[in-house]
Amino acid sequence: MGHHAARIRFQDGGGIEYTIEPNWQRLDEPFSPLGIPIATGFYDYIRHSLELSSDQSAKISASADIEWGGYFDGQLTSYNLSGRLAPIPHLEFQVDYQLNQYKNLGVENRSDEAHLLGANVRLALNPRVQLIGFYQWNSAVDRSVWNVRFSWEYRPLSYIYLVFNSNQLDNINPEKRFLQQQYIGKVTYLHQF
Repeated sequence: MGHHAARIRFQDGGGIEYTIEPNWQRLDEPFSPLGIPIATGFYDYIRHSLELSSDQSAKISASADIEWGGYFDGQLTSYNLSGRLAPIPHLEFQVDYQLNQYKNLGVENRSDEAHLLGANVRLALNPRVQLIGFYQWNSAVDRSVWNVRFSWEYRPLSYIYLVFNSNQLDNINPEKRFLQQQYIGKVTYLHQF
């Protein structure tokens, strides 16, 4: 699979890009993206994308793109928006939003949409001590995911990591509702001879 792209890069670091990508997929067993079963067989479709972005190294940056075209036996259009704020080198916030609209997809010929929202925060006292937090919500399965990681390089190439993960599914059906949480700690020590 190859793709063809046309790019324009601006002197300020931003740009515009258009891509066309032919796809040839052979499914030897059923596949279920977004929980929609797609039958086995050969699929031939074309995807297009258009992306606009500002200078990603600036204190405030953004990007937006749209991707559209065939998707297996149906159509899929995806809209992506991303914003980033890094007022100082030690602090960064990022928010991402994606909307996927699919039509006439799969053996059920389904049409619907799914939203994906994500947020990241990075705090760094210095390059050796960092706290990174991530949150994501997926409307297709009504799932919330949290990940928080603290890392400290207390000596060269020796680290302490503390991680918290939370994965929650909030379906209306009580049998499908669950909450999974993990607390993980790791210490590495490098001794050079």
